[in-house]
Amino acid sequence: MDAPNHILGIDIGSVALAAAEIDAHKQVIHSTYVFHHGDIRGTLHTTLSSFDLTNIGAIGATSSTPKFLHTTRIYDNRVAVIAACRQFFPRIGSILLVGSERFGIIHFDEEGNYKKFRTNSSCAAGTGSFLDQQAHRLNLEGAEELARIAQENEGEIPKIASRCAVFAKTDLVHAQQEGYSLPAICEGLCRGLAKNIIDTLFEKESALSPVIFAGGVAKNSAVVHHISSILEQEIITDENAPLFGALGADLIIDEITAHARAAVYIRPDVDTIIEIGGQDSKFTTLADGMVTFSTMNTVCAGVGYPFDQRKLSHQGGHRGVDRQLHSLSGRHCKKPGTGSRI
Repeated sequence: MDAPNHILGIDIGSVALAAAEIDAHKQVIHSTYVFHHGDIRGTLHTTLSSFDLTNIGAIGATSSTPKFLHTTRIYDNRVAVIAACRQFFPRIGSILLVGSERFGIIHFDEEGNYKKFRTNSSCAAGTGSFLDQQAHRLNLEGAEELARIAQENEGEIPKIASRCAVFAKTDLVHAQQEGYSLPAICEGLCRGLAKNIIDTLFEKESALSPVIFAGGVAKNSAVVHHISSILEQEIITDENAPLFGALGADLIIDEITAHARAAVYIRPDVDTIIEIGGQDSKFTTLADGMVTFSTMNTVCAGVGYPFDQRKLSHQGGHRGVDRQLHSLSGRHCKKPGTGSRI
């Protein structure tokens, strides 16, 4: 009987849980995206019951996923999203990532190499949580219903502040007193959120096209429309956008097992693989055709081939995770003792 070779990726944030299973051909077999309402353990248990775990050979998770979940490997959320976008889109200029509590933009250069990451402050204004708060003030079930109602608006859109939830509440009451319809108010909130994202992220630098929209808010077509309209730039997204974190974790693990399979095919008794590429390096150990351990540089290209081509003046500038994400297209590592048959 063949060993299980499917990979399960899990991405759990402050509001939602995403899970995705891919096969050996990187095809999505099953996926789900649900709100956990604070009951992460219970939602995770229910979610996993919908997957055939006998086919799962490895589990990858994002760094926001709680540590109580036993995984093969955990990856930075941005790294996972980049890996998924590289898999599903032929070219990436920028990645706009808007979640429940944070939003940011990942910049790439003309050759598709990572440049930098810019994000918002710790305030949740302009995020999915902000829309949820305002939805409840309007006696709606949540941001999804708010987005649906916003699509029904055919009239004038009221101006609603989105930089602060307190000011938004005042504007909501004022818009209601002015006689604006519920669809108009909902669209006003979506436009306000879109404007806040743009004012925060695009004030000093424009986004290189194509712009890929990732994260749960990418499901809100009203927000996507207003961002595109204000920027006068096409925003690309698809139904998998909320799953990019989970799918990226899948793909990263898949890559290292593929490399290991190739090495074992060439030399069955191989026990160590050292990879030094253009912008990353990895160290992997195997035993009896099984990956037992793997590690890699965080994603800074300082230990890759182009390092000796840099000027010394660059060396002092590699600080912070956002300066270390140079062209991460997906990585895959396993902890000691958690290897899976390849």
